[in-house]
Amino acid sequence: REIVDFMVRMVKLNVNDLVIDPACGSGGFLLYSLNYVREEIQGSYGGDTAALFEFANYRLYGIEKNERIARAAMMDMIVHGDGHSNIEHGDGLQAYELYDRKIISKNKFNITLTNPPLSTKSYETNQNILKHFELGSKIKHRLKQRLSILFIERCLELLKSKGKLGIVLDDGILKNSTLRYVREFILGKGKVMAIVSVPKHTFIPSGADVKASLVFIEKYVKPSKNDYVFMASIDHIGFDSTGRSDRNDLPIVLE
Repeated sequence: REIVDFMVRMVKLNVNDLVIDPACGSGGFLLYSLNYVREEIQGSYGGDTAALFEFANYRLYGIEKNERIARAAMMDMIVHGDGHSNIEHGDGLQAYELYDRKIISKNKFNITLTNPPLSTKSYETNQNILKHFELGSKIKHRLKQRLSILFIERCLELLKSKGKLGIVLDDGILKNSTLRYVREFILGKGKVMAIVSVPKHTFIPSGADVKASLVFIEKYVKPSKNDYVFMASIDHIGFDSTGRSDRNDLPIVLE
């Protein structure tokens, strides 16, 4: 939850943004986005409940493949102020025409926040899906591709120009020589704004023993000689490897 809260605050979403998580799980990013906008409305908009209702019910979307988890996400959103009606039970990588909510389409959203499957052993092998992705089989035929790599492309695809993506990626994508083509794809689609390296134990409580970083990208912004990438590496994120409370340096990074 410390990571989710940090990422939501990093992208500085507002009440007018259209937000989606195409791998929403139990809805953590959606819930924290709703709470963040609620804080902003109370602080800057004089407690405009109509604006909050509009955001929760028409500007916040999630996709989850597992039906049971999708229902859990809906219930959690209801408990915390609604927004459940825009959680789609489906594959976050499927063809757009298969979604019930037709708003889920290319170049539509201002903000994409997601934590795709981190496992380096999680692959997509369905050619009906792979053929729609440049990082799949659209350009070069591949028998399989890691889910996390395909989600990079899908997330950027969902965004409008100058839209912002906050995504959790395993460090192999950022540094392995064999995955250089993925990094080149990212740099061809937008500007990397920030990379925040977090300790290996960060995702152990959720079942992923993978060293990862939090990556923030702005779509289709052409780099200039004055551009820079904010980078940080921290060891303290609010909990240790056993799940016990620890110092949290994420607010310092945020500041």
